[in-house]
Amino acid sequence: MREADVFDDAFLGNIRSFGKSNEAILAGKYNLFSGHLMQDALTVPGMLSRGLIGPKIHHVKDRKAVKRLVDRCLKQKEQDSTTQTTAQGEGRA
Repeated sequence: MREADVFDDAFLGNIRSFGKSNEAILAGKYNLFSGHLMQDALTVPGMLSRGLIGPKIHHVKDRKAVKRLVDRCLKQKEQDSTTQTTAQGEGRA
Protein backbone atom coordinates (compact mmCIF):
# COMPACT_ATOMS: atom_id res chain seq x y z
CA MET A 1 0.00 0.00 0.00
CA ARG A 2 1.33 3.43 -0.93
CA GLU A 3 2.03 5.93 1.85
CA ALA A 4 -0.52 8.32 0.35
CA ASP A 5 -3.16 5.59 0.68
CA VAL A 6 -2.12 4.97 4.30
CA PHE A 7 -2.52 8.68 5.02
CA ASP A 8 -5.90 8.83 3.21
CA ASP A 9 -7.20 5.88 5.24
CA ALA A 10 -5.97 7.37 8.52
CA PHE A 11 -7.37 10.81 7.70
CA LEU A 12 -10.80 9.59 6.58
CA GLY A 13 -11.01 7.24 9.57
CA ASN A 14 -10.27 10.22 11.80
CA ILE A 15 -12.98 12.33 10.16
CA ARG A 16 -15.51 9.48 10.35
CA SER A 17 -14.78 8.93 14.05
CA PHE A 18 -14.54 12.49 15.36
CA GLY A 19 -16.15 14.65 12.67
CA LYS A 20 -12.86 16.48 12.20
CA SER A 21 -9.17 15.76 12.13
CA ASN A 22 -7.42 15.06 15.42
CA GLU A 23 -3.74 15.65 14.69
CA ALA A 24 -2.32 13.41 17.42
CA ILE A 25 -4.43 10.43 16.39
CA LEU A 26 -3.84 11.09 12.69
CA ALA A 27 -0.06 11.20 13.17
CA GLY A 28 -0.12 8.12 15.38
CA LYS A 29 -2.19 6.05 12.93
CA TYR A 30 -0.14 7.18 9.95
CA ASN A 31 3.18 6.46 11.66
CA LEU A 32 1.99 3.05 12.88
CA PHE A 33 0.53 1.84 9.58
CA SER A 34 3.25 3.34 7.37
CA GLY A 35 6.01 1.81 9.48
CA HIS A 36 7.48 5.18 10.50
CA LEU A 37 7.10 4.39 14.18
CA MET A 38 9.57 6.98 15.50
CA GLN A 39 9.02 9.68 12.86
CA ASP A 40 7.52 12.30 15.21
CA ALA A 41 9.05 11.14 18.49
CA LEU A 42 11.28 14.20 18.87
CA THR A 43 8.55 16.73 18.04
CA VAL A 44 5.84 15.43 20.38
CA PRO A 45 7.19 16.97 23.63
CA GLY A 46 7.31 20.45 22.08
CA MET A 47 3.84 20.06 20.57
CA LEU A 48 2.49 18.99 23.96
CA SER A 49 4.10 21.89 25.81
CA ARG A 50 2.73 24.44 23.31
CA GLY A 51 -0.76 22.92 23.48
CA LEU A 52 -0.79 21.89 19.82
CA ILE A 53 -1.78 18.35 20.79
CA GLY A 54 -3.09 16.90 24.00
CA PRO A 55 -4.95 14.01 25.55
CA LYS A 56 -8.41 15.54 25.15
CA ILE A 57 -10.26 14.52 22.00
CA HIS A 58 -12.61 17.09 20.51
CA HIS A 59 -15.66 16.07 18.50
CA VAL A 60 -18.10 17.99 16.34
CA LYS A 61 -21.69 18.09 17.54
CA ASP A 62 -23.17 15.90 14.80
CA ARG A 63 -20.53 13.23 14.19
CA LYS A 64 -23.12 10.88 12.72
CA ALA A 65 -23.94 13.38 9.96
CA VAL A 66 -20.25 13.76 9.10
CA LYS A 67 -19.82 9.96 9.10
CA ARG A 68 -22.78 9.59 6.72
CA LEU A 69 -21.35 12.26 4.43
CA VAL A 70 -17.92 10.62 4.29
CA ASP A 71 -19.48 7.19 3.74
CA ARG A 72 -21.62 8.56 0.91
CA CYS A 73 -18.56 10.13 -0.74
CA LEU A 74 -16.55 6.94 -0.44
CA LYS A 75 -19.41 4.91 -1.90
CA GLN A 76 -19.70 7.31 -4.84
CA LYS A 77 -15.94 7.18 -5.40
CA GLU A 78 -16.10 3.37 -5.43
CA GLN A 79 -18.99 3.39 -7.90
CA ASP A 80 -17.16 5.87 -10.15
CA SER A 81 -14.03 3.72 -10.02
CA THR A 82 -16.01 0.58 -10.92
CA THR A 83 -17.71 2.37 -13.82
CA GLN A 84 -14.37 3.67 -15.10
CA THR A 85 -12.75 0.22 -14.85
CA THR A 86 -15.68 -1.36 -16.72
CA ALA A 87 -15.51 1.30 -19.44
CA GLN A 88 -11.75 0.75 -19.85
CA GLY A 89 -12.29 -2.99 -20.13
CA GLU A 90 -14.82 -2.44 -22.89
CA GLY A 91 -12.54 0.01 -24.70
CA ARG A 92 -14.69 3.09 -24.07
CA ALA A 93 -12.26 5.09 -21.97
